[in-house]
Amino acid sequence: MKQAFFSPRRFARLARQYAREHGRGWAVAALALGVLLALLAVMALSVGSYGHGMQSGSQAGFYYTGLLLSGYLAAHRLHGVWRSREAALVYLMRPAAVFEKWLLAALLALLVWPLIYSAVFAVVYGVAAQVGYGLAVGAYEEMLRHGGNWSRPPDAADYALFVPLRQLKNAPGLVAQGMLALAYAALMGYAAATLTWFGRHAALRALLLLIALGLITLVLLAGLGNSSRWDYVLFDAWLRSRPLPLWASLLAAAFWLGVPALLWLASWRALREKELA
Repeated sequence: MKQAFFSPRRFARLARQYAREHGRGWAVAALALGVLLALLAVMALSVGSYGHGMQSGSQAGFYYTGLLLSGYLAAHRLHGVWRSREAALVYLMRPAAVFEKWLLAALLALLVWPLIYSAVFAVVYGVAAQVGYGLAVGAYEEMLRHGGNWSRPPDAADYALFVPLRQLKNAPGLVAQGMLALAYAALMGYAAATLTWFGRHAALRALLLLIALGLITLVLLAGLGNSSRWDYVLFDAWLRSRPLPLWASLLAAAFWLGVPALLWLASWRALREKELA
């Protein structure tokens, strides 16, 4: 009997089964992430910058760099079932529709992991930002005692905890953050598609293909040179206040929304091919 396209009860059962089997592994991954972020924060506080490395703008750089890198590694864990033929067969035989399995993977990659990462980041860098502000205040007071003159005392607003998709002083704007969020969605869609589609050595092949695509893109943009407006329309113009023409806005929106959507559609197609094979 053919299964329904989507059943809420069956999807909830699939999610509970995944949580039972992999919940502890994700908890260990979150703990390891916290340790790594703490080490990076200590390094940033130890470079002799008087705590400036914990300003909101620096936190934003740490946040999105860590989100992209950890997300790609998390995708390998999420789709690691395809590394083993036996595990893949067990997964494919689970009583759930293709869309339900795809939807669960998408929610884990695009919602659950960013929430876990953001929570760990908030705990670690919430403390580190306060330490950085304390170091900056201490350095300012020490400078005054020795007759130095800073332009202004440290401002606590400069050391506010960075929260994604929120406008903060010295942090990237909402448009730039939205572009980074869509880049994360595209990266996770790419990982889902390639790790599902490739057979043996999927992780290595996916990484090599990603590097090759990045190099080809850089070469094309460099070859087009300053005479081309593609890089301006797709990247630079969105970081400026001047509005774009309608055609450029539609082109950029199609790129930034279409690429992640197509990659996730490709991942659904790859999973469906696995089910039918």
